Order: sequence, then structure tokens, then C-alpha cells
Amino acid sequence: MNCHFNNTVIFENDVMSLINNRLTLKASGKKVVLSNNQKKLFICLLDEVNDKNHIIERIWAGKNSKSKENNYTQLIFQTKTLLARCGFPEDTIITMPKYGVCLNMNLLKPVPKDEDQREGLFSDQGMFIYDIRS
Repeated sequence: MNCHFNNTVIFENDVMSLINNRLTLKASGKKVVLSNNQKKLFICLLDEVNDKNHIIERIWAGKNSKSKENNYTQLIFQTKTLLARCGFPEDTIITMPKYGVCLNMNLLKPVPKDEDQREGLFSDQGMFIYDIRS
């Protein structure tokens, strides 16, 4: 797959938003500005692309294959470090050994506003608009 990411990215639900390079947790007001590759990583995770090889191909398509593995490892480490430093939960990105990574899906679930809502099921769906040109 050979994808090119445009700068326009919008994902928003009741809990989190990703607008261009700014990721925000709404309840806590925590915000972080992501690099372009970190933004691409979040797009992959929000799009449920979790396999390491698929993430690598979506972010670094056409680059030297030896450097891709190192780039991936550094991207995951730097993104987790940045998020933790900015007050995001340490398990925002969860590593799945020998497979890849995933986004903590609890971050996509709306926070219940009252006791009646806490007992019901919640959708993990949000509005996700981005422009990928192949």
C-alpha cells in the first residue's frame, strides 16, 4: 500500500480530538502537538491499523527497509514519552509484543455524565475525517 497523508486531519469524539497535529484529551484538557510521523501513527491507530509492518508501510512507504524498523521503534518510544510527559495516560499506546501497537480503546469511550449513563453501553465511534491520497 502506498499512501500519502495530507495535512488535514480531524478526529473528534466526546473524549479526544486530533485536529491536524494537536491531540487533546477533553476531560483533562491535556494537549500535545505531534510531529508529522506521530500524527500518521495516530491516524493508523484510530483507523485500527495495528500491525507493525502495516504501520511501517503506511508511514515510510518507499524508504530504505533497514531503517524502517529502527524508525518505527524510535517513533513508538518518542510518542509514548511525549504523551507521558504531557500528562496523558501511560497506556495511551499499548505495545503488543511480536505484533505491533494499539490505541487504548478506553480513550475513545465517552465519559458518563450521570449514574444512569454509567450503566449503559457506549459507542467507541467518533467522527474521523482525513485525506489520504494514493
